[in-house]
Amino acid sequence: MNYSKASDNELFACCQKDDMRAYNQLFDRFVGKLHRMGLRYIKDEYAVEELVTDILLNLWIRRNEITLEGQLSPYLFRAMHNRAISFLRKATPETIDINTLSGDKLVADGTADQQIGVKEALKTYEERLARLSPQRQKVFRLSREEDMSYADIAIEMNLSPNTVKNHMNAALEYLRMQYGDATVSTVLLFSLFLY
Repeated sequence: MNYSKASDNELFACCQKDDMRAYNQLFDRFVGKLHRMGLRYIKDEYAVEELVTDILLNLWIRRNEITLEGQLSPYLFRAMHNRAISFLRKATPETIDINTLSGDKLVADGTADQQIGVKEALKTYEERLARLSPQRQKVFRLSREEDMSYADIAIEMNLSPNTVKNHMNAALEYLRMQYGDATVSTVLLFSLFLY
């Protein structure tokens, strides 16, 4: 069999007969494509490399369990999509119920340096927030500090929901640019404990 000219499905059928050369050909065909696809979701080169290796290794390990209902490439691309989404979900910080934490206890348990750091971060946050227009600032505070929905803010401020959304997007973009890699939500979380 000429492996380089065989279709993906023909190679996979050979893999199911324990043909390692067919698997190596599939690996070579898809490693780059899956890697490029993964980088569209995840900007961490190492993490994408790990995900691609896992997908292609699982293709070999589970070769006799997999039943294709079409071409192999959509199966592999769907696997990459699912793995990337799972990776991103795991990378997202967990949320906790603020009501279960005591702000005084959180600050009291921290070292003096941590307390100063939190207060400085809050001061910087307040200064940057103060640079927003009064209306944009109010929309942001109602959304993030009062936990109001855009619809509720629109009613309270006599604005359209789209205007509220535009104010929030602009405020978040501004704060993201100001903080760089630091997250606005981290600073906001600390601010909630200090009030």
